[in-house]
Amino acid sequence: MNILQVLQSLKEVEKNTGNSKIFRKIKEYLKEITKRQTKKDLGEQELDFLTNFIRRTDTYSKHSENAIELRYIQFDRLNVELFENILGETSTGNLKNFIINHCNFPNLLIEQKKYDINRSNEIGTVFRFINKYFEKKITTDRYEIFPMVLLIEKVFNFGEYSDYDTYSKKKSRGDINLIKYFFSNETYLTNTQAFWVVFNQLWSLFDLNNAYTDRWLEVFSKYDRLEGGFVDRAILANGFVHGKGARDFINQLKDKNKEITVYRGFLTRQNQYVRKGIKKINNPFAEQQDEGRGLSYSTNKDIGTFFASRYHFFTDYIVKKSLPSFFGKITEDSLRDEIKEMLGTKIPEDYLKKEVRRTLGTYKIKAKDIIFTKIPETEFEIIADPNNVKLKRYDFINDKTRFESLQRKAKLDAGDLDLMSQLEKKAYESSSVPYEIKQSLLKRAYQYQFDNL
Repeated sequence: MNILQVLQSLKEVEKNTGNSKIFRKIKEYLKEITKRQTKKDLGEQELDFLTNFIRRTDTYSKHSENAIELRYIQFDRLNVELFENILGETSTGNLKNFIINHCNFPNLLIEQKKYDINRSNEIGTVFRFINKYFEKKITTDRYEIFPMVLLIEKVFNFGEYSDYDTYSKKKSRGDINLIKYFFSNETYLTNTQAFWVVFNQLWSLFDLNNAYTDRWLEVFSKYDRLEGGFVDRAILANGFVHGKGARDFINQLKDKNKEITVYRGFLTRQNQYVRKGIKKINNPFAEQQDEGRGLSYSTNKDIGTFFASRYHFFTDYIVKKSLPSFFGKITEDSLRDEIKEMLGTKIPEDYLKKEVRRTLGTYKIKAKDIIFTKIPETEFEIIADPNNVKLKRYDFINDKTRFESLQRKAKLDAGDLDLMSQLEKKAYESSSVPYEIKQSLLKRAYQYQFDNL
């Protein structure tokens, strides 16, 4: 479908639905749904704020079999069917949860639990088994790797599984101790492929990895984990690489000394300086980062901008304070206490202040210094030692910049999810494992039957 056909289809959609009940005026609809869910009539000021907040979420959704991407908001109207589908998929139909999920601290997804030594021992048992599995055979077949992925996600409780065939995942509340369980047991992963398969799952699903930067660098350096290049490690973790985009990315970095531009979003605290030595001119440390350093970077600027707002306290404070019908009376201190209870000391208190600034860094890195990347990867993420990355510039992000970036990112996400699904299908179809054995492997992994896997 070319661009003219897409535009024509969009016009047809607009024509066919513009006068129907599918599209509603945003404020009119939000007033109705909030009264239904909160049993309250929103005042005009609160309703205006909620309307603008919903506009700025800018989520895209697929429309019809032609895969036309439509925002659920068109001009000043909202597509009720699309929006309620999104509510149902991400927030169990609850508008309050939708708002939380679009805040910087989605506090339904993590909780502080007591460290459980029995849980740690169970994870150690699974790590030893995974290590033996890959010691028997190094594989690039996605569906020989997949049963181990299932075991990892089960033991870490990253998802809830209705059955092993559909492998349906639902977001569950994460335990902040998971990273501690990993570090307590990672020495069992002496096999290089076993380590990168486990790492690949944990890194994706745990949000506070950069709080452990130095510990991660120590872990990477053990055994033969950094043998070969980052592409070799990505293939060990994910299986054979499919898709032209992934191959182009790999080919682009065949020259190990080639420098690429990457971005990193982070928070800058009051009276802290991003650049070591502060100044750029006549400073031998000008390309070294001090405040906001970490392991995660992206080759996509909009992804970096998104993460610049991650865990930005004051943005969430304004949202919750402005919506008392959903969140009650919120003060800076009460929200700060709520976040500290949720995350403990992993977010130092001086990040939870009004003065903290959203920051986007721009860097150069040589291909040989990339530790890991997922191929393909929806966040275009690379992982690197910050000591090997050169800081070129940094910019502070405002709400306008963030929103414009989110618009581009949301559209990118919709296309990437579709692409990832296609590539997963290709990986499945190209697998050399017979169908019956695949199903048997997945079933036994799902049932925690280690023998003969």
